[in-house]
Amino acid sequence: MVEKFTPHRAIRKVKIDRSEIIFVAIYAIILEILFYLLVPKITYFWGNYTKTILNLNYSSIIGTEYFNLYVLDTIGTFPQFSFSFFSLLISTAILFVLLIQRPHMMKYFLIYIDSVIIVSSFYFLIFKQFFPYTLTKLLEMLTYMQASNLILFPIVSALSIIFFKTKIYKKILFITFVVLYAFLVDTVRYIVFVFITKNLSYIFSPLFFFILGPYFDSLYFVSFFSFFVSLSSKDSNGEMFEW
Repeated sequence: MVEKFTPHRAIRKVKIDRSEIIFVAIYAIILEILFYLLVPKITYFWGNYTKTILNLNYSSIIGTEYFNLYVLDTIGTFPQFSFSFFSLLISTAILFVLLIQRPHMMKYFLIYIDSVIIVSSFYFLIFKQFFPYTLTKLLEMLTYMQASNLILFPIVSALSIIFFKTKIYKKILFITFVVLYAFLVDTVRYIVFVFITKNLSYIFSPLFFFILGPYFDSLYFVSFFSFFVSLSSKDSNGEMFEW
C-alpha cells in the first residue's frame, strides 16, 4: 500500500550547477540595472512616440511628479450625458445576457470586464463633475505602473526559472523574451490608452488599470512560464522522478 504513494516534491533534490545559477542571477541583475538607468528615456520614448503616431502636435512631454520620469501632457475627452447613458444601457444589457449563459470561465471574465464598464458609465453619468483626474495624471499613473513592470520583470523571470532543470540558454532567452515583450506591450498599451481616452472618453480608462494593467501582465507572464516549462521538460532526462 505504501508503494502506491510517491514522495512529496518538497524533499526532491534539484541538481543544478552552481555556476549556472550565478550566471543567470548576474544576467538578471545586469538587465535590472540597465532598465533602471534607461527607464527615464523609455518613458520619454512612450510619450514622444505616441505624440508622433497620433499626430498630437499641440501636446508636450513633461516630467512626472515623482521618480524623474516623463509623461505626455494632453487633454482627454469627458463623455456626454447621452454617451454615458447608452454605455450604461448597453453594458447592462450585455451583463444580463452573460448571466443567463452556462457557467464557463470566459463567462465570468467577461462579466468582470462588463462590470467595470457599468460602474464607470454610472459614475460619469451621475458624478462626472467630481472626476479628479486629467488625462495627463492618468498617464502618469500608467507610466509608474509600466516602469515598475520593466524593473520588476528581470528579477521575477530569473527567480521563477533559476532552479529549473534545463539548458542555460533557454533561461536566458526566456528572461530576455519576457522583458522585451513587456516593453512592447507597455508601448502599445500607452498608445491605445491615449487614443481611447482622447477620442472616445474617460469611461473606458478603468479597463487599462483593472483589466489590461497588472492583471494582464501577470496573465501573459504565467502563460510564457507555462510554455517555457512545457518546452524544457524534456531536458530533465527522467530526473524529475529521482528523489
